[in-house]
Amino acid sequence: MPRKVMIISLAILFSLSIFGIQVITEEREIFVADELEKTRLKPDVLIVDNGLFKVELVPNRGRILWQIFPRDNTKKGLLYNRSDYPMPFLDEITTAYIFEIGGVYVSVPWNDRSNQPYPLKYSISEKENEVSIEMEGLNEVEGLHNTITVKIKENDPEITVRMTIKNVEKKPKEVKLWECVNFNMEEPLRLISDNPFLADKTLDDFEKYTYKEIKDSITYIGVKNPLTNESFKMNLNDKKTMIAQLWGKDWQLEMGGIPALRFIIKHNVLTLEPNETYSIKQSFEFMH
Repeated sequence: MPRKVMIISLAILFSLSIFGIQVITEEREIFVADELEKTRLKPDVLIVDNGLFKVELVPNRGRILWQIFPRDNTKKGLLYNRSDYPMPFLDEITTAYIFEIGGVYVSVPWNDRSNQPYPLKYSISEKENEVSIEMEGLNEVEGLHNTITVKIKENDPEITVRMTIKNVEKKPKEVKLWECVNFNMEEPLRLISDNPFLADKTLDDFEKYTYKEIKDSITYIGVKNPLTNESFKMNLNDKKTMIAQLWGKDWQLEMGGIPALRFIIKHNVLTLEPNETYSIKQSFEFMH
């Protein structure tokens, strides 16, 4: 039996015979922005169905989360992603051109040549009614290893993400960590937040390209489909630097423009000693 078929068969067997949560793996063609041998043209897409939603992950593109749908309606995803041929734009975070294919990702490990997350290896494990997907990657030039664990429970609206960055070099390493979340803003989706600049906004509310640091208090950001009352949000700690990037109602006229809110969280620069680690936790929530 080919390896791919074996993985899918075991995942379905586990899901149906023991738990109400299902995990399947399928290959899907997704845009390639780098020349690395380990970056596959058709990477594994992990699909987790927990009874409330279906969430996709693409470790080979460094996408911690790639898309999330209500389990009974996969036509309108709440995250923005793109798998065809996006146009590049000048990224103000890295001051280099980037092909934004969407989803949720972090800057460690990062491929400076392609300005993309480094491909990650993955493993899947289960415990009672919970699935854990562990992704890990190392850029040997960067010298920073990241272990990312995504936990999803049966019929639980929360997705937790834990990251542990380790300095594997024999000298101190500076860590510039930022997280990026691409929320879909295609009609009829609109933003939800406790921040007045973002709350209840659509793309039409932004006349032009916007790149703005959010300095007022904000504890969550997300999107909602008013037709179905389903939403997806990211819970925040407003002690970090947070940036909202939008291309506005005329996004199609902008080079590299996307119909999305590219929300960026910048952590303070820190230095890790050899073998020292730094950990963070992030929480997402699907509501219906």
